[in-house]
Amino acid sequence: MIVESERIIDSIIQLADKEGWSRMTVRSISKKIGYSTIKIYSDYGSKENLLLEIQKGGFQKINKKYNEAKIEGGINEENLVNVSCAHVLFSQENKALYDLMYSLNGANCIEGAFETKRKVAQVIQQFLDPLHPYDKNTIFFHYYALIHGLAITIRDIKLLKNNDLSEYVRLAIQNFIKGIN
Repeated sequence: MIVESERIIDSIIQLADKEGWSRMTVRSISKKIGYSTIKIYSDYGSKENLLLEIQKGGFQKINKKYNEAKIEGGINEENLVNVSCAHVLFSQENKALYDLMYSLNGANCIEGAFETKRKVAQVIQQFLDPLHPYDKNTIFFHYYALIHGLAITIRDIKLLKNNDLSEYVRLAIQNFIKGIN
């Protein structure tokens, strides 16, 4: 069942890459995955619920990438850079999924993944809290604006090749840290 679910999700993401989230319908989804529209409604209840499941899965995937990017040494600047690079790379390698996760380019998903988003944000928050313990929310939002802006800009205008990406993100994070100190 899990393999079938992954196949369905992968097929839907491929469809979104091709057509865009805003043009997808239950009918186009059902045609792509070989299910009837009735089966989709009976399994998920609605297109929005199906997209929510895909969105939650995306946040689980990016969280896994964050954890894989961390090296021994705990909470430090190097790990913040590594996790930031993982975020930007994820946005490049998973464009349609990233769009759904962050409601970009017509990918409107119901707000049901809040708890998942919060857990993923905690991975980042643990690196930011020691940098400026007095205004944690502002620091988090500044970081998020920076990393999300980098991810979209680099991805959409193809500013950098992957081998230059790490250094560019490293410099951006170092400047961010200098700016908040």
